[in-house]
Order: sequence, then structure tokens, then C-alpha cells
Amino acid sequence: MDNQYAKFMEEFREKEALGEFPDTYISIVMHLMNKHRIDKNSALDHSSHAGADHGIDAWHFSPDNELFIYQSKFSSAKDIVLEGIGSLHQAREWLEKALSMEKLDAIPKNNCIYTLLQQVIGPKKQIRKINFILVSLIDSGKIENSEEYKAFRQELVESKINKIIDEVNLTAEEYNIQPTSLPKSSTKYPITKLKETTIALKNGASLHLAYIPLYDLVDLYKQRGNILFEKNVRLSITAVKASKDRLVHPMEETLDDICKSETLDPNIFPFYHVGITVSATTSTQTTNENIVNLVDPNIVNGCQTISIASKYFEKLESSEIIKQINNFKKIKVMAKIIVGASDDQLKEITNANNRQNPIENWQLFSNDQIHIQIESSLRNHGIFYERQAGKYSSIMNNSEVIAIYDKSGTGAHIKVEELAKLICLGKKKLQWVAKPSDVFTKKKNHDEVFVNEIPKFYKDIILTSNISKAIKRSITKVAKNNYMYKAFSNEQYVMANLLNRPIINAYLQYLGLAYFYQNKSFMNLREEYAGMLWKAARPNLDELFEKFYPKIIIKLVEWYTNEYKSPALEIGSEKLEEFINKLSIEENIDLKNGRMPFTDKSNFS
Repeated sequence: MDNQYAKFMEEFREKEALGEFPDTYISIVMHLMNKHRIDKNSALDHSSHAGADHGIDAWHFSPDNELFIYQSKFSSAKDIVLEGIGSLHQAREWLEKALSMEKLDAIPKNNCIYTLLQQVIGPKKQIRKINFILVSLIDSGKIENSEEYKAFRQELVESKINKIIDEVNLTAEEYNIQPTSLPKSSTKYPITKLKETTIALKNGASLHLAYIPLYDLVDLYKQRGNILFEKNVRLSITAVKASKDRLVHPMEETLDDICKSETLDPNIFPFYHVGITVSATTSTQTTNENIVNLVDPNIVNGCQTISIASKYFEKLESSEIIKQINNFKKIKVMAKIIVGASDDQLKEITNANNRQNPIENWQLFSNDQIHIQIESSLRNHGIFYERQAGKYSSIMNNSEVIAIYDKSGTGAHIKVEELAKLICLGKKKLQWVAKPSDVFTKKKNHDEVFVNEIPKFYKDIILTSNISKAIKRSITKVAKNNYMYKAFSNEQYVMANLLNRPIINAYLQYLGLAYFYQNKSFMNLREEYAGMLWKAARPNLDELFEKFYPKIIIKLVEWYTNEYKSPALEIGSEKLEEFINKLSIEENIDLKNGRMPFTDKSNFS
């Protein structure tokens, strides 16, 4: 693919925080936006980024009742592209069932197919033409001359769908991934608000109060998928045991009491639930003064509620017990709808609205541009960066998503606080290594660590993450070896007391990192472990540091026992710094001008 096109796609992916989505998805979204002049939200809603898509990667229904069904193959290899013909065969079969009102295998969980089904079921008699389109990086003529294409064309001629619809067509197209043109209009999502409940702010932002059916929120989630939660500080924490006990189980019990046992009135739900918060860039009033159309809606508080309710409703749908489903549809939720807030305002609003669930300081920075850029940079090299709490467990259950992160070993991913600690190690900000949470107590601290250049140091991020696991494991293992205690009169107490001090541990990690980066004999290892992320320490790195740390720790304990009479005494920072500098010289480690990660002296800068 042309490098310029790749650049367009990467800029779009980063701007829209779509780091976990594959090129096939990004390319078809941009193609829809350009070809049909639709806005980003419509293109995202009508593109498939999960499995069970029945061969349909994207779709568009035009104002003149023309339906476009896309199969996307982001490849210039003809044999791979032609595999898309088989997918279009699946799409044709599924559409025939839907248009004929035959019973489908299941209610679609894929948001793209779910919204298409609503479109097909609703105005199906109005569909005058269906276009099946195979879009790729190959010239359309080469595809249309293939035997596979011709065979599928004949299949369409003889198909049931050709008898149901006035006109059916088959074409091949190349991607249109130029910078996106302006859409003809913006997708609007209608919400019912309460009368006389609008509060206006001076800068044009406004707040509406609404009483929204829980089913409508579940339906919105089905249409938009996890994109609906992109502005939140976390994606989902419902997989965590503590959250299941505190959030999931109590809400499911309430829903059971309303839907199944009917011991609770559906109107009681707002009494039990604090409500949700929705943001939108703009809104427009409809002829009904209580309906507002939202553009670019995002749930900034309440994604746990919607996630739990969505899974619960899936079970009700599977049971097909109409009375329980109808009871669910009677449940309403109080909502605050924030329209037109600036990015800074929205960040403060999001953070404030999420404090009813325990929130860690690092989560307040999850939507900062620097973390989106780090996510994008690591994603391009197959590594998962969990900038939102719970995102890893929420999305890493899809084979296509897993394929993107092919350089992340099973369960391996990098967390925001972990990365802060690694950067601080490389830059010798050891007080923050000892207590990394302090990085996120102030914006000034955060910005001092997460500087604009960090996304460029993706190899340092991967390498230091792998090294740090081996370093921490080796320090612990070496410190526990009984033979080391024989050298000291205070025996094990000195060792345990000393190494449990966070600042001492930080200095030991710092020395180990410098030793690894500066030793020329480790060049091959540096390249190897900068290309693949592992969840646990690797044996050869363990062995390397288990040889390094015994002499370091022995010298540290010897110095400490000579310098301080009581093992409980605090170590003066100047004396500690002086000792570490002396020790580094003895070990041929240059702490002033030697190679270190995340600096201009990095191996990879």
C-alpha cells in the first residue's frame, strides 16, 4: 500500500483513539466516509470489528433506498482478496433469511450486523437495489476477470435475493483512503429528556436531564459497541471479582426481582441506581420539545451499568420469555446529558462522575492525547497498552483483535502505572520509582514523565518491561539465598529490612537496568527482547541478573552495616547516592553519560 495512505490511516486511528482495531476495519470505515459522504459515527456503527458478521464487514443504506454490502480485504495479494467472495456468499445467504423473515440463528451480537438487521427488518420493502462489493488494494479489473468472481455473479443471478429485490449488483472496488471529505450530515441519536430541565453555561455547553429506558441504552450499546465508552476513564471493571461482588451481582439480583420474580416494580430502579452521564458534541431539538438528537454520544459514567444490563438482556432474549423481556423494557434510568462541553471540561466532568466507584489517579489521565499516542505506537508493533482500566479483558476475546497484538505473549500487556515506573527508572526519577502513584497526583508530575517523545521509544517500553520482570524476580531470589546471610552479624533481619525499603529497591533496579543497557555483550539480547513482550520473566534474563545481583547486594549490606549501627536507621539520601555512584564505577556502569532508556542515549533513539 502507498505510504501516504498508510499515513492517512494512522492519523485517523490515533485521532479517533481506535488503537485496537485492525487495518481492515480502519480502511473500510474511511472508505464508507469518503464514498458515501457519511460522518465518522455512522461509518463506525456500520462497520464490523468483531466476529459473527456473516461475511459483512460494512454496509450503507442510501437515502434513495440502495443497500451497499461490503466485504473488506486489506491486501494486495489476489488469492487472499478472492477469499472475500466466499464471505459475500455468506452475506447473501444471511440477507435472504433476514429479508424472507426466516428465523435467524441468533440475535446478532455484532453491532454492525445488529444495526443492519434493524434496517432490513424495517424498510425492507423499500430496498430497491442491493450492491455486493469486494473492496481491496487490487485494481477492480483484475478481480472482476477472475473465475471466482464470475461464479459468484452467476450465483447471484440464480439466488432468491435476486427475486426478492428489484435489482442486485456485484462490483469490486479499491479503497478510497484519502483524507476524509465533509459528510453530508451527522448521525443523530434521539433521547427523550424531561421538561424544563435544561441548564445552560456561558460557553455554550448545556445540561439536560432525561429519563431513559434501560433497554434504549442497551440498544445504543448494541449499535455502537465499546466505542460508546471511549471517553470514559475505564472500559469495564465487571470482570474483577471485587466489582462482581459490589456491582454485578447486586444489579443482577435487582433485575431478577423486576423481570423474573416481579417482586419489584420497574419504577423502583431509579431509586436504587444513581444514574448515568452522557456527553455529546452537539444536539438539535425536534418537533417534539422533549426529544433531543445527540451527535457523537459517549457514556462518560455508567458503562458498568450498561455492560451488566446488556449481558443480562442477552440472557432474556435467549430465553424468549416475552413477559420478562417486556418487564425489562419498562425499566428507566435517570441520565445527565452534557452537550457542547470542551475537552478540558469533559475530562473534569468524566473524572467527577466516576468517583462513586473507586478510581485511581492514573485513570484520570487515560484519555490524554499522549496515552492515545502511546497506545497507537505500541499497537503498531503488536503490543497492548491498557490505557483504560479493564480494556484488556474486555476486548482480548476476539481473534481479530488478538491477531493485532501478535507481539504480546499470552496475558502480556503494559499498564499505565507500570510504564510510568519504567520511564522514571530510565530517567533516574527514583522517588517516583519507589512510589509511582505520585506521578499521577499532579498534572505537572504526569507531564514531566509522559513527555511528547515517549511514543517514539516503543522499543524501550517493550525491553524495559521484559527486563524489569527479571530484575525484580532476581533481587528477591538472590536476597533469599541463605548463603548471603553468613557475612553479616545481623543476619536475615538486615537484609529484609534493607531490601524492603522502596528507595533501596529502586536504586537496585536502576543499577540493573543501566548494567543491561550498557554491557556490549548483551546487544543481541536487547534486540531480542525489544521485539516481543512477555508476561513473566524469561529464563535467560533471570540467569543473567542472578549473576549480577549477589555481589551488588553483598556490597550494599556490607556498606550499610558499616555505616549504620542499627538496622532500623534511615539512610541519608546523600550518603546513599555517594555509595551508589562509587558502586557503579566499580561495576563499570556509567550513570552520567552511559546508555539508558527513554533518553537521547537510548539504544533505540
